[in-house]
Amino acid sequence: MYWLPPDLRSIRVAPLGEYRFRSTGEVWSLMREVWSLSVADQAREVLAALSLNKSQLAEVLGVSRPTLYDWLEGKEPNASNAQRLTRLLRLLGRAGVMSSTPLNARFVRHALTEGGTSLLAALRAETLDERAISSLLSEARSLGERAESRRTAREDRLRSLGFEEPSAEQRREQLARNVAMRDWPKP
Repeated sequence: MYWLPPDLRSIRVAPLGEYRFRSTGEVWSLMREVWSLSVADQAREVLAALSLNKSQLAEVLGVSRPTLYDWLEGKEPNASNAQRLTRLLRLLGRAGVMSSTPLNARFVRHALTEGGTSLLAALRAETLDERAISSLLSEARSLGERAESRRTAREDRLRSLGFEEPSAEQRREQLARNVAMRDWPKP
């Protein structure tokens, strides 16, 4: 059974559009639609949801980069590779992790507890430990939500003090100024 936390009100899956979940049936419906996507779109969904690069995705799927690129160009995987991709999508669906609610890359790549394993390492394993992966997905998602909450609170505090968010042009200008003023090492 798929479960999404009650605070997850809407999810956007790149090829599917906007969804609002209110029941387990709706989650099943979304997962059926995700599974009905092409292998290329399914692979892109995992890539985006876990904030992976293509080399990492190839490792997680247990294939070479050229094989992954073949999939992204429309070739079909063999049965065992297709099954692994489906299992990954199912695990992500259960955890409420989608391309519209991706995990922060640092929570995927680094161990979340001292002496623990990273989510990426768990996903790279030849045999997927679904219980451990589900736990890591949940923890990574929780940490990401807390980080986002702190960022939002900080931005709200700055706005309340009279600071305004800079425009994209102001950000570019500030970046250019910072780079120009940096004391670069001499060769």
